[in-house]
Amino acid sequence: MVKTLMNIMFLSCKQVTELVEKKQLVGLSTIESMRFRLHVVMCAACKSYERQSLLIEQALKRMIQVSRSDKDAAQLHPDTKLKILEKIKTSK
Repeated sequence: MVKTLMNIMFLSCKQVTELVEKKQLVGLSTIESMRFRLHVVMCAACKSYERQSLLIEQALKRMIQVSRSDKDAAQLHPDTKLKILEKIKTSK
């Protein structure tokens, strides 16, 4: 009984990585969000994965915007590149 309750409440890291992507695409239900937060609070690896995933998503959106406005200028701004590198270094 207790083990079943633990399995219901606590997600595996694999499940959390799937929810990170789902959260960005369509959002999470209230229950998913609660279970997700509970895991991320206790798991530094998943917290780091979430931050890195958000950073990559933001960078891709910026690149798409730039490429739509100017096909030849589809490069990140040098300041943006530095911010990305700094965030990656500090997330380790």
